[in-house]
Amino acid sequence: MKKLLLLLFMFAGFSVFGQLSENFEGATFPPTTGIGWTTFETGTGTVQSWSATNLPAFTYGGVGQSALINKENVATGLAIDWMVTSAVTVPANAQLRFYTKTITTGVQGSLFDIKISTTSQTNPASFTNLISWDEASLTAVSNVYEEKVIDIPATYPVGSTIYIAFVMTNDNGDRWLIDNVNVVQKCNAPIGPLATALETTTSAQLSWGNPGGITAWQVEVVPFADPFTGVATYTNVTTNPFIATGLLPNTLYKFQVRSVCTSGFASDWFGPRSFQTASFGDTCAGPIVVGTLPYQTVDNTANYLDLFDTAQPLTCSGSATNYMAGNDVFYSYTATFTGNIAISLSPTNVSSSIHVYSACPGTAGATCLAGFANATSGIRNINPFPVVTGTTYYIIISSSAAQQTVGYTLTIQQVFCNQPTALAATSITSTSANLTWAAASGITSWQYSVGAAPYGLPTGTTFTSTTSNTTNAFTGIPGIVYQYYVRADCNNGNYSIWTGPFTFTLPQVATPLNFTDGLETLTGWTLNNGTQSNKWAVGSAVNNGGTKSLYITDTNGATNTYNNTAASIVQAYKDFVIPAGATQLDFTFDWRSVGEVQDYIRVWTVPSTFNPTAGTQITPVANSRIKIGPDFNSIPNFTTQNYTLNATPYAGGNMRVVFEWRNNNAVGNQPPAAIDNIKLDLITCPKPGNLTISNIGYNLAQVNWANGATETQWEVLVVPAGSAAPTAASVGVVTSGNPFSITGLTSVTCYDVYVRAKCSVTSVSFWS
Repeated sequence: MKKLLLLLFMFAGFSVFGQLSENFEGATFPPTTGIGWTTFETGTGTVQSWSATNLPAFTYGGVGQSALINKENVATGLAIDWMVTSAVTVPANAQLRFYTKTITTGVQGSLFDIKISTTSQTNPASFTNLISWDEASLTAVSNVYEEKVIDIPATYPVGSTIYIAFVMTNDNGDRWLIDNVNVVQKCNAPIGPLATALETTTSAQLSWGNPGGITAWQVEVVPFADPFTGVATYTNVTTNPFIATGLLPNTLYKFQVRSVCTSGFASDWFGPRSFQTASFGDTCAGPIVVGTLPYQTVDNTANYLDLFDTAQPLTCSGSATNYMAGNDVFYSYTATFTGNIAISLSPTNVSSSIHVYSACPGTAGATCLAGFANATSGIRNINPFPVVTGTTYYIIISSSAAQQTVGYTLTIQQVFCNQPTALAATSITSTSANLTWAAASGITSWQYSVGAAPYGLPTGTTFTSTTSNTTNAFTGIPGIVYQYYVRADCNNGNYSIWTGPFTFTLPQVATPLNFTDGLETLTGWTLNNGTQSNKWAVGSAVNNGGTKSLYITDTNGATNTYNNTAASIVQAYKDFVIPAGATQLDFTFDWRSVGEVQDYIRVWTVPSTFNPTAGTQITPVANSRIKIGPDFNSIPNFTTQNYTLNATPYAGGNMRVVFEWRNNNAVGNQPPAAIDNIKLDLITCPKPGNLTISNIGYNLAQVNWANGATETQWEVLVVPAGSAAPTAASVGVVTSGNPFSITGLTSVTCYDVYVRAKCSVTSVSFWS
């Protein structure tokens, strides 16, 4: 019998002193768990006391009961109401957790304290304040329960006994509600490092350090620009690393993680760490899907990752060099017919490769079916390539280790018969050319399509039918670079693949002044793009009024974007007639370009006999190749530029205006160059130049200048320094003398001086 009593006392001890868990669902209040909770008051108000409430609007989750202390209006002093736990044995890494809220919006003056005593449950003097809130700081949103998590300081050692008091001080303030009070051992948060790996287009592998003993976690993943919500995206995570799924391709995310302990409580959040999902094309598991044929795309492997460096078989491309060592782009094509296709890769650099596999390389049964790779920059053709209906083929574009990235045009077409060869343009004049090609055996009719460069694979009905491969007259606009494609009629309702593009240029015909160009139509700008990745185009991707402009593109004109890792130098130019005796030209254009310090626009005037070379920057030559203004970049919005050009080196001949774009292969910022609203006018009354001031006295000075032409009269305008520049309507003092004496000035005063020529009664120059 004595042994039995001893066991009963032992169990009673564990119920009295231990970790705390109270949800106020008992039949009595204060709760009777342990030695029982207690309530008391130390202020002047005695009407309201802590009690239990089961009103759905007050309870946590709208069910059961919660602890409530109501507001109290006292005549003097303050109402101070205490609710104190039973004795609590302090666990290791002790933590107090509870849910709480107030009811009324705004601040009514209540104060909320958490206090701890080690000696007494009922002596207010024994309690030390742990934390305090007012109505503005207790919760983020009024009338919404929020969990409070408070670490109990190490000054209360493990195994010691404490009492925890919830104390509200108020005078007609707000109500305070509390539920689910727990004292537990703190759940340790994950530790570093956070890591990511194996990102696909819709998933990523996330991992973190385990502080020890943790087997479950919660993970929150949000787009990088969004704030964390504290609500787990993935709950009941029991693996580390963990695969996060349901993500968007090519999107930057961040994640944070917290431990979930056997007590059911979670740790603090640990993080963040950012990661980016793969783009379509980064991996074979998430390839770019090729749809209807013919298919063409302009891209650069720099836009993709380098996740696959396994060398192609020697028998596939005939090269022992690993041509899959650079960045890789994966495509998939599922055949809708049984027959042949032609695959063509036109690279912008050396050492590229294209290979076709039966399955993702490295997977069971994957075989390299065809390939083309070498150290040159020539076109890679796989033609014909047999396909079977319903079979999926994987096409991989990459490069050798010596050439990490490469720009390219990929074209895939169905083959019905042999395509034309040996495309040419003959009998070229400033407005016409004859397009010719070699016919395949048995072919008697063709279709061809011509467009201003850069011109992609023809689509729709943008073609001309012909029964001659030698007499196809084309009429165009002087100065324009054209490209054409041709395909054979296979005589069964089908056609060969398009062959091309073949590029030819109609020579410039110099345009008389004055000239205004909004670039809404082709006006003779020669786009000297060569094989550069970033090209000039006239199109509708951007404008500054109207619908079109002249701009840099890496998508054959579809967008005003550039590949900032593919170095390019390209020019757009047009010739103008400069009359004999001309000395000055008025030149205006609108431009925008961000780029960076090494990615910019340059503007030149050069003789019409000078032909720029794509890939090579123009260099200045005195009185011949003249650079206009600075390097233009770092302006995201269109701005208007105006210059007075020196026409003397080109007078009596032709002058070429050149817009030159240059970018290196390092960093850069979108968008690149765009030009609009070009205006070039002959100045018939040139402005004076080289103004100098001499013989300065107390109230006079002398201004000297060089004549703009043969004028004999001028206007001189003197204004206080910093005044607005004069306009065409401004009036100065007319003089026939050069130099001119300025009188009537005020001593120790700064002035601005302007001079313009009067060439006739109705003709004056710009102010100089």
